[in-house]
Amino acid sequence: MQHLMWSCSALSAVQRIHGDLRTSNPTAAQRAVQAIRRCVDALKRNPDAGRPWPDMDPEFRELQTGAHGAYNCAVTYRYDGQVVVILAVHSVAAAISAADARYR
Repeated sequence: MQHLMWSCSALSAVQRIHGDLRTSNPTAAQRAVQAIRRCVDALKRNPDAGRPWPDMDPEFRELQTGAHGAYNCAVTYRYDGQVVVILAVHSVAAAISAADARYR
């Protein structure tokens, strides 16, 4: 099992995701956080589970939590062979929307 660390921004992102969902759907908020936790726990056992980032060094990877209700998150991390560092957690839908806005 690999050692795991969280960046401050990744922890803040999980809190933000929970807060955004909690007001409209507390159950979805809880499920989203549980999905993120399961995803990160899987990285402890299999740190190569995520796909490599295009045009980046191979230790930078991303793993999607899978759709839980209407919310799908991605966990971005770095694995140097010894330690998994969670760099970011974000909504896949938000990332797609931001990318679409750039091309309009």
